[in-house]
Amino acid sequence: MLSPSTVQLSGSLGSVRLQRWYASPSKYNARLPPQERGLILPSSGPAYGGPLKSNVSRQHLRIPMNTAAEVVREFWRLMASNDFSSVATVLSPAYVLEWPQTNERIRGADRFAQMNSEYPSNGPWSFQIHRIVGSETEAVSDVSITDGVQHARCISFFTAIDGKITKQVEFWPEPYTAPSNRKHLVEPIQ
Repeated sequence: MLSPSTVQLSGSLGSVRLQRWYASPSKYNARLPPQERGLILPSSGPAYGGPLKSNVSRQHLRIPMNTAAEVVREFWRLMASNDFSSVATVLSPAYVLEWPQTNERIRGADRFAQMNSEYPSNGPWSFQIHRIVGSETEAVSDVSITDGVQHARCISFFTAIDGKITKQVEFWPEPYTAPSNRKHLVEPIQ
């Protein structure tokens, strides 16, 4: 049930009447219990003189991701948690990862999580997103990855359908010294 609160503002240019609507927790006929709606009740909200507070983190919300780029951004956010099993929330049951440079394919979220968990590291992995571009069903990301000792750059091509990644193809380019024959034409990036 909504209840209005009216405020009259007056000034040199005239007056305006503003009406703001508040949800009244005592009269709110919800279909879900407060914990599932993400509300802290009864001590919060406009009816109690304060803003509505939420105790639900983004990971518990089912926010639809409309584009592949949004799904890929969430993929890298989950990867940065270093809880590789959590990445399964954005992977399709038919998920496939391919590494053409080494002629390898990984099928399924469980193997993906196990591979990342077992990969030798010197500490937690961190991920710096340089760029993500995409359409509704395809996206490409350029990400730097490090554990503090190892440093790599990953270019990934994603296919995502209905908010889930179905296919990922990754390239891990190795840096190399620029040839001297073009030194007069180029400048260092860094």
